[in-house]
Amino acid sequence: MVGEITQTINATTPGYTSWYDMKQRCNNPDNKSYDRYGGLGITYCEHWSLFHHFIEDMGERPEGSTLELINPNGNYELSNCRWIK
Repeated sequence: MVGEITQTINATTPGYTSWYDMKQRCNNPDNKSYDRYGGLGITYCEHWSLFHHFIEDMGERPEGSTLELINPNGNYELSNCRWIK
């Protein structure tokens, strides 16, 4: 298809796992953490709906770190997230 963008995503990378888990916490009522995130209205910026945008902004997750909300009542977006150990 003309103009189609194809991207290969390695779903086993630490960054992908963090991105996927973030989306599950915000969107999936069956997720064990949903009540503390999506259930409270916490979401993620539309730009981060696509994995490659998340990685462009945050970079790959450093070994031994996790994605943290700087303001725990805020949304997942570049200005409110960091990798912490």
